[in-house]
Amino acid sequence: MDIHQLIWSLSRISSSINEERITAEKYLKWAESVPGFSLTLFQVLTKSDEEIPAHTKHAASVIFKQTIVREWDETGGDDHVIRITPQERKYIKENIALLTVKSSVLQRDQLGVCIRKIGDRDYPEEWPEILPQIMSFITSEQRDLLIPGALYILRNLCKIYHYRTPESGRRDSINQIVDATFQFLFVIFTNLVNLNTTSAAEMLVLICKIFVSVTQHGLPPKLMDTNALVPWMTAFLTLLMKQVPLEQQPTDPELIAKWPWWKAKKWVGKLLTELFNRYSSKFFEEDEKSTVFGPQFMAVFSSQLTLNFLNLLVRDYKIMPDHTNHVCINFLNATIRISSTYKLLQPHLNSFLTEIIFPLLCFSAADEECWREDPHEFLRKEFELIEDYNNAKRTATSFIVDLFNVRAKANLNPFMAFLIGVLNRYLSAPPHEKSPQQKDGALLAIGSIANKLMRLSEYKKSLDDMLAVHVFPEFQSPHGYLRAKACWVFSQFSVVEFKNPGIFNSSVEMVLRLMRDSELPVRVQAALTVRCLMLLDTVEEKIEKILPQILEEFFNIMNEIDNDDLVAALEMIIDKYQEHIPPFAVNLCDRLAQAFLRVAADEDDDTSSLTALEYIKTIHTVLLSISKMPHIFPQIEVVLYPMLIQTLKSEYLDYFEEIVRTMTFITYYAPTISPSMWTLFPMIYDAFNEYATDFMSNILVVLDNYISRGTEQFLAPGTNYLEMVFNMYKKLMEDDQLSSVDAGEACKLIEVVFHHCRGSPRVDVLVQPLIELAVRRIPSSDKKVFTVLLLEVVANALYYNPVLALNALEQTGSTPLVFTTWFNRVFTDFKRCHDMKVSILGLSSIYLVPFESLPPTIKGGFSQIFSGIMKLIVKVSQQRAEEEKKKEAESEEEEEEENLEEIGDEEDVKDEEETLQSLVDKVREFEPTDFDELVDDEDEEYSSSIDLVHEHLFFIEAFQAAAQREAAVYQQLLGSVSDEDKGLFHVLLDQAPHVRAKHEVNVAKLKPHTD
Repeated sequence: MDIHQLIWSLSRISSSINEERITAEKYLKWAESVPGFSLTLFQVLTKSDEEIPAHTKHAASVIFKQTIVREWDETGGDDHVIRITPQERKYIKENIALLTVKSSVLQRDQLGVCIRKIGDRDYPEEWPEILPQIMSFITSEQRDLLIPGALYILRNLCKIYHYRTPESGRRDSINQIVDATFQFLFVIFTNLVNLNTTSAAEMLVLICKIFVSVTQHGLPPKLMDTNALVPWMTAFLTLLMKQVPLEQQPTDPELIAKWPWWKAKKWVGKLLTELFNRYSSKFFEEDEKSTVFGPQFMAVFSSQLTLNFLNLLVRDYKIMPDHTNHVCINFLNATIRISSTYKLLQPHLNSFLTEIIFPLLCFSAADEECWREDPHEFLRKEFELIEDYNNAKRTATSFIVDLFNVRAKANLNPFMAFLIGVLNRYLSAPPHEKSPQQKDGALLAIGSIANKLMRLSEYKKSLDDMLAVHVFPEFQSPHGYLRAKACWVFSQFSVVEFKNPGIFNSSVEMVLRLMRDSELPVRVQAALTVRCLMLLDTVEEKIEKILPQILEEFFNIMNEIDNDDLVAALEMIIDKYQEHIPPFAVNLCDRLAQAFLRVAADEDDDTSSLTALEYIKTIHTVLLSISKMPHIFPQIEVVLYPMLIQTLKSEYLDYFEEIVRTMTFITYYAPTISPSMWTLFPMIYDAFNEYATDFMSNILVVLDNYISRGTEQFLAPGTNYLEMVFNMYKKLMEDDQLSSVDAGEACKLIEVVFHHCRGSPRVDVLVQPLIELAVRRIPSSDKKVFTVLLLEVVANALYYNPVLALNALEQTGSTPLVFTTWFNRVFTDFKRCHDMKVSILGLSSIYLVPFESLPPTIKGGFSQIFSGIMKLIVKVSQQRAEEEKKKEAESEEEEEEENLEEIGDEEDVKDEEETLQSLVDKVREFEPTDFDELVDDEDEEYSSSIDLVHEHLFFIEAFQAAAQREAAVYQQLLGSVSDEDKGLFHVLLDQAPHVRAKHEVNVAKLKPHTD
């Protein structure tokens, strides 16, 4: 490969001259398929900056990374060309470490990804030299120059093991890394922590990250000793408490958060928190050694850790960025549940809450600037879950919620007195002395612990007065954030009983009015508050009267901002007022569909997919509200059709499941399946073949509707819908790489065809290949449920046309296999009523075939089939009766009231992990021995044409018809069976009239599936 041509192309890949850029792109596209490409790129990266400009080397590093990530796992691509030869791999592995330590930071970021990719596949067996190379850099005479790069390589090598559990069998290598490097890392760390340079902080961050990765699933053996861990913990605490060189700190707030010294504090705080959480919790006791080590760790380190984190916050919380405060508060939150550490913290809690936590809760200058300059960004920060990880205000809020949930006795009253004092001072102060920021913080604190306050009688009785005096007046505050906060607090206390209903009613009116506020965040919060208020009986009628206006305001707000909470609130309103939605249904669906398409098209917004999903779910709520009004669905279809046809494309894969569900609603509830909806059938088929094979369980439901409610069109001459269904079935059954769950969906699909297309010549010709594909999988099936579904293909084929089905079995020589397997499984593995019913109908259909036409295997087992059918009838009857009793019993159960208890100071709080473990243990008590048992329950209401057929009556009628047709044969059959079977047959005969009468009543209740 011509290295000069490659360098030219790399230098022009971002050219502003179109011709140069297009030529470069074409060359690079061609070059990537040529052996030697990756090695030539590597050689470009080894050139000095004097030889090749930095931007060209950066382009080379990016493309090199992409090539390694794409090709390193492959021994040959789709065209079976080995793009990175063994010789190239060897050269790259031998030299990438040295290249990395000598590279710029920009290139190093790309090479780090390469190291992880190569290491994930090759280390240690096929890349043993990397660790000695790292050690050679660390111990070199030029180590001051090489250590930053060496630490970066080691960080990326260790990151491979960050998410590998001990069960993966691949964590032994991490212990080798620790044994080889940690004594040197400790020396480097202790030297660096005494320096004040930015580069020292950057290297400390790398060492902390290395430590986090190697200890993610427990300390390695080398450190599983408090004596060995003490030096490290001392060094970590030194870094945690270090006075950072503030004179070097940037002035830009965004750069402050990225300043290496604060990042070092964040990472050391994170690793100390993870160690504390692991060894203070029984849930993380990985083995017997950890069980012993945990108490030792807590005895030696817990007190030091608690006091150091507390002292750091007291000293520096005002100057630390959000992410560092978040980590520190998060640690102290963990100490609350441990009695020994809580006792250390408790004497300081009053001042900690009022002097540190409360200021963090208050509306800050940064909040105010964001509210004013970019309200959309303000709302994003308020609602995005990802913000929790670095948001000190949210962490502070979680701290007070957790504290008062488990340690309220000694802490709640003093803090509430402080908050009420803040509110009273605001109330009495002249306007120019009021602090709206502090009032916002007090309201946030009170609203966050609303559930606790409403359960305590001493506060419960005065909450309405508190709201009337301190909250409701802020609906008219000149400060928008206080108007919004008042709405939010009202939503938190919406169930409080008011002594003066007039105050409550006027406050509801104010919230409704604020949906038209001049400031967007206020309008959004008011709309979300309506969601809570509408659940109250006293508000329901008020909202009902102005429902059209409320719906309109919701859409006005949603036109300004895409927010999944807002859409979920609209969905709740529609669900609550279902009876009043039909007049607005078409318009609602039209606007929701347009909103969905707008949001789903925004690929750059990470939250857009959640909001888009909420729009579709809201459409589903509208469709459910009109499910008993089929005449509206043709109009609904018109407005939703553009969305459906647009989204059945691969770029909308994230929404495929919900889009198909939308089609399911329309094809089920509409009076008929329209020509427009039939045009979507081939699109579903194409989607299945291209990208949606894994969604067969969703596709099955809508195809069921097409087949069962549009049978005539499905089988119409000149259409190929049946062939599409057969091809889907064939693909799922023939591909052994697909799971048995996917193939099982294919069996269910063909069941729909057999049930609804009886007598179709087009289906007749497919009976044999359908049976052959199913029977082929029976011997290799190791899942009970899948075996049952395979046998049901045969049972349904017999019910569809017993002559064709038996002929197909005989021609493939599989009759003995099928019936032997069937009767070995039918009384143990056929657990659903539906499974047993299908077996009864299939086996009973044999009586429709003249005896002389039956295969020898069937003739020989005629009496066994007769006996088996009757036993299944009895079993399914008993199971239905038991299920009815179970439903009646469940409906009579009453919910138990929650018993709230205060945790004593001497007790450890049962943390979430331990609670989770107890639930896991309980589940294991009932854990089935086979995964199949988890999916055997009759957990769905199955709708089919066989609902109109009662298996008991079908058997009796088929047998009686056969007995009349061939009296001698069936007389001989009855004479050959046991007295028990004879008696059971007469019982079934006697019960038939009663069964028929009851069945006719049940059939009358079924929704007719007709066009």
